[in-house]
Amino acid sequence: MLNKEIGRRLRDLRDDKRLKQSELGEIFNRSGRTIGNYEAGDTNLDYEMVLKYAEYFNVTTDYIFGFNPETDKKITVPGLSETVIATVSKDFKGFTAEQIEIIKKLIEEDKAEN
Repeated sequence: MLNKEIGRRLRDLRDDKRLKQSELGEIFNRSGRTIGNYEAGDTNLDYEMVLKYAEYFNVTTDYIFGFNPETDKKITVPGLSETVIATVSKDFKGFTAEQIEIIKKLIEEDKAEN
């Protein structure tokens, strides 16, 4: 059952980027069939693939495994580099979605003033 949930999250991430299984397979140096097996929950992800998914889709490994999936997606703010976001995203885990939105607005307002 856990593999099916992980697979659903992986499929959702791929669908969000409008990628075909074969296209993602090329990016990850895997076959489209292997990507399909991950998404169906028929094949377990190894550690390397979990990290590849997390990095490519800009999510935490906790998100992939289903630990608090609503709040574990990394924060994105237009104009901030992924390095800056990655550095501070760990600090946002304790915040509610509403608090994160307020913080994002404050950052955007500050950028607009400068």
